[in-house]
Amino acid sequence: SRFTTETVPVRDDDRTARHYFHESSHCSRAVGNAVLDRMTSGAEPPGERFGVRLTGAMMDKHLAAMRAARDAYHERHPDQIAFFNEVIAESD
Repeated sequence: SRFTTETVPVRDDDRTARHYFHESSHCSRAVGNAVLDRMTSGAEPPGERFGVRLTGAMMDKHLAAMRAARDAYHERHPDQIAFFNEVIAESD
């Protein structure tokens, strides 16, 4: 979804506003409201598939689709992956 694939600003860029996450573990009000709406009423953000009800019968298929989407994201955004790999390497 647009919430989980927002472009991360380049290193030391403290001016570019993030729309959906303040940092890795704190989401914006827009994301929080979308999550609550989805959980309580089943409503999805307009024009977007957001969240899925998980059952044991469909977990393998769902996880395979998530892995494929992750791999596609990595291919489309190598600069983002390199950035995160660098951050991780520095924190070790």
